[in-house]
Parts: sequence; structure tokens; C-alpha cells
Amino acid sequence: DSNSVTLIDSDTLRILTEIPVGVSPRTLTFTPDSRTLLVVNHQDATLSKVRLDTYEVVETYSLDSMPYGVVTDGVRAFVTEFGVASVSVIDLSSGEVSARIAVDSFPAGIAITRGHRQVLITHFFTGNLTVVDVQALMVVKQVSTGEDTNLSQSVAIGPDGRKAYLPQTRSNVKNLNPLFDSTVFP
Repeated sequence: DSNSVTLIDSDTLRILTEIPVGVSPRTLTFTPDSRTLLVVNHQDATLSKVRLDTYEVVETYSLDSMPYGVVTDGVRAFVTEFGVASVSVIDLSSGEVSARIAVDSFPAGIAITRGHRQVLITHFFTGNLTVVDVQALMVVKQVSTGEDTNLSQSVAIGPDGRKAYLPQTRSNVKNLNPLFDSTVFP
């Protein structure tokens, strides 16, 4: 609601600072060196680059329609663009969009694998997962999670790097007696 990011000390739970970013911040990620924070601003279609030693936005990059998720390998940022079915690749030194990868409709959640070899993208209304090769910057695989899964907003890589986890909502679309407690399941 405040178009900001709040940093909290994880030991004391004390608020360190609140940093104004763009309109409707949606997701964020730290660079691998933990010195920079990248924040996707959904409504104004921007990416805020925040220095964590000074707690200030040092760059704001323009994106396409309705950016949603962001990950980084430290050199580039990968941002899902919900409104245009693409993933933008942003060079963090120049701020330029160096590539735009076409993916299925409504890309939302995004994760980067260990070694930064692949990016995994969820699709909000289908539950599908797209796998992008980071070096080739192209889609290499589509995975279906089932016909009645959807509302996939995120994806997380497991601690050992071997599995990805997709929290989703299951819509029981074949239910002939739809009720509040028999139609939709987390």
C-alpha cells in the first residue's frame, strides 16, 4: 500500500528502514553478493535497483506490461511480464533490455537454478512451468502440472537444487456441485 520496501533486522526484528520504490511493488530478489535489491513494480512497469549500503534506489528500469517476478544471476535480471507473455532480460550494468523471451500466457513466478543455468517460470492460470536455458535465452521445455491446477504465483528451488516446488491452487473444475469447500483447494 505504501509503494515501498521495508528492511528488517532478522535478529532483532527491528525495522532498519523503509525505502520508497515504484507503484505496487510485487516481488523482489537480492543479487548473489547481497549488496543490491531488485524490486518489480507491477503497476508502473518498472524495476527498482536498490543499494543496500545506502538504502536508496540508484536506478529505475522501464519494463513492459505488468511485470510480476524477478530473479538475478548478478549480471542480468530476468523479469516475467504478465501482460505480454514474455521474460525480459535486463543487463544490470547498463539497464538495457538485452533480450525478450516469448513464453506462454500470464508468466508469474520465477526461479533460477543453482549455477544459473536455467530459469523456471510459472503461468498463473494454467499451472504450467516453462524452462528457459539462460545461456541460449530460449525455452527448452514446457511442463504441465495437470488440467485442474492453476493460480501458480511462485516457484522455489529445493535446498539441494534437484527439485522445484510450485505452490498452487487446484480448481476442481469437473465438480458438478460447486460449493465453497469442494471447488478450490490450496
